[in-house]
Amino acid sequence: MSDIFHAHGPLVEVGVAWLERLKAAAAASPRRRARLCLHQAPADRVQEMVIALGRDTQIRPHRHPGRSESIHVLEGAALVVLFDDLGAELRRLGLGLGPEEARLYRLSSNTWHTLLPLSELVVVHEVVEGPFDGGGQEFAAWAPAAEGPELAAWLQRVRTGSQRPLDP
Repeated sequence: MSDIFHAHGPLVEVGVAWLERLKAAAAASPRRRARLCLHQAPADRVQEMVIALGRDTQIRPHRHPGRSESIHVLEGAALVVLFDDLGAELRRLGLGLGPEEARLYRLSSNTWHTLLPLSELVVVHEVVEGPFDGGGQEFAAWAPAAEGPELAAWLQRVRTGSQRPLDP
């Protein structure tokens, strides 16, 4: 089963059927994530996606120099953590559907961040400035470099608030 889907045409509708398809694809994916690209092409100035993320997915801290990013939670709950240039935590933002939680954030600064699913599956609507050129984001040198046990352990420490910056 594919974990990347592309919408086609000038009008795109995302309903329960699409959400269920994305959640099933994320659950079956080795990386525990699936996305529906709502934009038409990588060169589009606006990159818009609906993304399903399993609780155990790993998103390495990164930033988007000169670009903004918005995340809107559609289902489930997640934690956004912002870091300074040395990896010290600046802020934690819970996203979810509870009465006291934010449901959407927009980050328009060159700040290191990660998104950690808190529920078994979280579905988000992400909008980021394009074009998608593969080099539009930087990964933090102070966080483990690849998906795997080291990154998973580090992200678990971030999730619980007990992480410490790694030596450069």
